[in-house]
Amino acid sequence: MKRLKEIEVEMLAAPDKQVSLTDPDSRSMKTRGQGIVGYNVQTAVDAEHHLIVAHEVTNEGTDRRQLTNMSIHSREALNQDNLTIIADRGYFRSEEILASYHAGFRPLIPKTYTSNNVAQGRFARTDFIFIASGNNIFAQLVNVYDKPDPLLKTIKFTKAIPALNVRTVTLKHSVLREKSVE
Repeated sequence: MKRLKEIEVEMLAAPDKQVSLTDPDSRSMKTRGQGIVGYNVQTAVDAEHHLIVAHEVTNEGTDRRQLTNMSIHSREALNQDNLTIIADRGYFRSEEILASYHAGFRPLIPKTYTSNNVAQGRFARTDFIFIASGNNIFAQLVNVYDKPDPLLKTIKFTKAIPALNVRTVTLKHSVLREKSVE
């Protein structure tokens, strides 16, 4: 019990209220809904030569706050200005993208998926292309096949979308993919 009390005192004194008994620097990081005690390794690779130009080990569970820092490390290692930074959607964070841009980089990061529609059997926004026409926006289902789908049919529905000031949306919907649109 005495050892547990000592660990509790140590834990409460730590800035993040964590103590690792196996590795004092590792932290519990949330990854895909569960915690894991470990590290997050960041690497920057030169696209032309495919060599690692910068790396860093952190104990943050996500990459969302690493974009600008790794971009700066890359610029210093390559001694080059005007770098285009390409990263996966795990790095998408508006503040980081803006900071990276203001630091002189061209960040190219795809937006994260925040909708659970696909998991619920619905269409996702990425399944459509949106075409503005007057006061209407037409959403057309992107054809996922190499050749035209003969079973495409047009469905028209009316739904108010206040943010876009849209009242009527026309969709092309494949009967092969029966999903609801919300």
